[in-house]
Amino acid sequence: MASTSDQELKDFFDLFFGLILDAGIQSIDDFSKLENIKKLPEVLKNAQALSDQEKDMLSRLSKLLLDTRYQAWWEDQKLPSPSKIASNLKENLSSLASKLPFTSQEEPKKDGETES
Repeated sequence: MASTSDQELKDFFDLFFGLILDAGIQSIDDFSKLENIKKLPEVLKNAQALSDQEKDMLSRLSKLLLDTRYQAWWEDQKLPSPSKIASNLKENLSSLASKLPFTSQEEPKKDGETES
């Protein structure tokens, strides 16, 4: 939401929460009460009474907020490819195995070689 000024964000949230408060919904907990479902048409009625400029801002910034949230969620869903996981696992196990106290640091001898 970097393309939006701080003042515009403030105006958006004041307007958004003002619509909810004006309908008599005072807290998030009120959304869990069935009797408050009847207040949702009041929120929509209040939104219809907004000026064209307020409606435009509410629509535009709501879409931007949802799009930003969706993009953040989508980025969290991306996982590395299985081949990358296997490669990292192999490297980490090899590194760990080489650090074990009972692991020889010498190169393994080839068939037919003798110690000098």
